[in-house]
Amino acid sequence: MRKRSTALILAWVCSPLCDFYLGKVGYGIMKVVTLGGFGVWALIDAIRLTTMTEDNFNQLYNTPEVIAQREDAEREADRRATPEGALCFARGMNGQVALLEDRVRLERKGRWAFVTHGVRGAREILISEISSVEYRDAGSLVNGYILFIFRGGRDSRSSILGDDAIGHNENAVVFERKSQPAFDTLREMLNHRLDEYRQPQQVVVSAPQSSFDELKKLGDLREAGLISEDEFEREKGRLLG
Repeated sequence: MRKRSTALILAWVCSPLCDFYLGKVGYGIMKVVTLGGFGVWALIDAIRLTTMTEDNFNQLYNTPEVIAQREDAEREADRRATPEGALCFARGMNGQVALLEDRVRLERKGRWAFVTHGVRGAREILISEISSVEYRDAGSLVNGYILFIFRGGRDSRSSILGDDAIGHNENAVVFERKSQPAFDTLREMLNHRLDEYRQPQQVVVSAPQSSFDELKKLGDLREAGLISEDEFEREKGRLLG
């Protein structure tokens, strides 16, 4: 959903960006070409947004049809970005996370990915190497994040680096409140996979065979002619002590 406060700031700072934000791409291009109608057009639009009520703004720019189209476009973008075979996928502000069968795949895509991490390719972390997951819910004033702490890597907890540096952490992805449901699902599924990896493997130990079973096998070997009578008696004496 578009916010009137964001549109107001853009209208007074850079009018064409405001038009792009509101989906009026044609108007934005014309303002770039004409320098905002030599400033007059840009000033009129800024005053109009300033005096516009919140309800009028929502009726113009946040109609159900517009919101539905935007959500459909976001779902289609997520579908295309989801790696094949992914069990779960979540897109954040500075990257996206895919949970695969035995690993977590991080890709730096998003609005702030280049600012926080520059040009970086995808990296993968084996689930068996992850020791814990640090998580913070997103709120109205703060962003949430998911941080993977894994064996063999730097223990880069937010409590060590400071909360401001979490966005630059190579093992963390920051997300807004609207993306939290996807990250909640990701965390739940990942914790389930971690529990499976942490369960001790059961070792099946066969019960020792009784002396009677051993004697029976020796008797069968003697009857088949595979051992002699002397060998049978010698092994029988050893078993019976």
